[in-house]
Amino acid sequence: MFASYYKFKKSKTKTVQSAINRGYQEIQNRPLYTQSFKDSIAHFLTLRLLEKNNKKIYLQIKKSLNKRHKIHEIENRTVISAVLDTYLTKQLYKHKKISKKKRDYLLKKNQQKLNRGLEQSIDQNYWYAETNKKDFSVHYHTLTAYMLMFYGDLTKDDYYLNIAHEMTENIRKLSFKNGFLEAKIGTRPIGLGAQTYLMLGLLNKRFNYKDYNVYLKYSKHRFFSDPNYPNRLEFHSTKENTRPKYHDDIGFSLIAEIAQINKQIKKTKLKKHPLFLKNKISDYQDNRFTIQNLGGIIKVNDKEYKLGSFGNWSKIVKIEKE
Repeated sequence: MFASYYKFKKSKTKTVQSAINRGYQEIQNRPLYTQSFKDSIAHFLTLRLLEKNNKKIYLQIKKSLNKRHKIHEIENRTVISAVLDTYLTKQLYKHKKISKKKRDYLLKKNQQKLNRGLEQSIDQNYWYAETNKKDFSVHYHTLTAYMLMFYGDLTKDDYYLNIAHEMTENIRKLSFKNGFLEAKIGTRPIGLGAQTYLMLGLLNKRFNYKDYNVYLKYSKHRFFSDPNYPNRLEFHSTKENTRPKYHDDIGFSLIAEIAQINKQIKKTKLKKHPLFLKNKISDYQDNRFTIQNLGGIIKVNDKEYKLGSFGNWSKIVKIEKE
């Protein structure tokens, strides 16, 4: 992921190649059964970085693909690896590294892996929740929807696009009028990064919401405020007067690379207007959430979230039952 930041700088060609070689060697020195979603990401970005055919890396990817579809991972990792490995399989076939029979086999196995991940994490109302569908997460809900959008466009399968669309509609129900999302509505992580808002902007663009730029605009300047690492994207804590705990630049690079592939969102531009989401004020209820979104105040189950100063955090008040 580090190398992907320099792919358009000719002066950094040696840096990129060195990073690819180090990554290749690190994976090569481990047994294949350790392959995981991180290696799917590494191979995906490596293939995007290669300017010419590299036999040893193609061979490593081929060997890994034969193992990865068998590995059981937690919900979101299952989805990520299945989707990225579908892209890798198609690319290997395109460059005549595998046969049509092998391609069809791997595509089928990765679709089965993807479906397994969705069965574990997506409920009947299109909310993402992990740990036996108990724990909702704003970030991983968005990431799963984004991956499903990519997969649906990659395979031209409306079934997965429809799930991604419904999940996008759901996350809009939890969004403040300025595009801000309170991470504490769900569980991990404790904050949200620019990656989340980039995905939300692109998802909304893909599904024809004209206010998609509200999410993109939100991510524009807010994620470089870590005084220790001022040039790194951060996971911005949604708790007032707290500092960021994690960094987000590596994840952002993955989402940006996917956007470069998907023709449906590739030419997305940031616009000046509108400044606020065009959500209609309405009540929503299902077996997981009771939501009342008033734009600057969102009531979710037994808590009220009020948008704070600068739109970077929200004040949380427990709603007392009458």
